[in-house]
Amino acid sequence: MYRLILIAALSLIPVCAQPPRGAWNWWDSPLRNDINLTPQQLRQVQLIQREFRGKLIDLHATVQKTELDIDDIFNDETFDARKATEAVARLADARAEIIRTVSQLAIRLRAVLTNEQWSELKRLRAAQLEKEKAAKAAQQR
Repeated sequence: MYRLILIAALSLIPVCAQPPRGAWNWWDSPLRNDINLTPQQLRQVQLIQREFRGKLIDLHATVQKTELDIDDIFNDETFDARKATEAVARLADARAEIIRTVSQLAIRLRAVLTNEQWSELKRLRAAQLEKEKAAKAAQQR
């Protein structure tokens, strides 16, 4: 019974790991070049990226390690529901921290853009998503 509950809980965790609504890594995509960043804005974007990069790498490593711990706990011959529950809680906390950090990154980067640049970026992103959706639909045919 405990195992079924934990499996159900684990299946919901990827939903929690999704980036916040409206956040995507435009700063690492070709879209960055299409919104006419000034040299100063580009420097700011690069500095902000560097500031967050190490923390995000560490957080992703924590998530991966915790996922491995959960695998080990689930595959242990003597299953311990308490250990599994604690590991799931650690995983949820780690993923929540990634969401908080990515949200702060997105906020800092959005503050660098003008309203016009933000509007153009949203327009370009919508067009990009439409192209991806059409390509996926064509691929499924």
